[in-house]
Amino acid sequence: MTTDRFFGSIEKRLENLQSMLEFVDSTKPAEPALRDWLKSNTAAESGSTIEKYVGFQRSINLLELQEDQYQTTSRGAAFAETGDSELVFEALLENVAGFETILQILDHQQTTAAAIQASLQKAYPE
Repeated sequence: MTTDRFFGSIEKRLENLQSMLEFVDSTKPAEPALRDWLKSNTAAESGSTIEKYVGFQRSINLLELQEDQYQTTSRGAAFAETGDSELVFEALLENVAGFETILQILDHQQTTAAAIQASLQKAYPE
């Protein structure tokens, strides 16, 4: 029940994600090449952080790994081409348990991260 932010400031995250997906779509890199690209083009430093964030993009079906090469999914390719943030929003809604719950909580009131976590635990006790 988590969404991992992508590399960059609030203003740059979607731009960085789009750039990475453009790179993947055009080159179909192996893991070392993608890691090097992320280190060169974002604030990524740690291999474990890169692995976590790339894994999250895979879990929401923007990226896939086939035969040791990263590829964009159809949604990832569409976001790379258009930059339409609705595509990422839909991916989060479809693939992240609790994302819609968080949106509903925030729609009704300002709250703290601890209160959101408590609401998520209540909605998803398992």
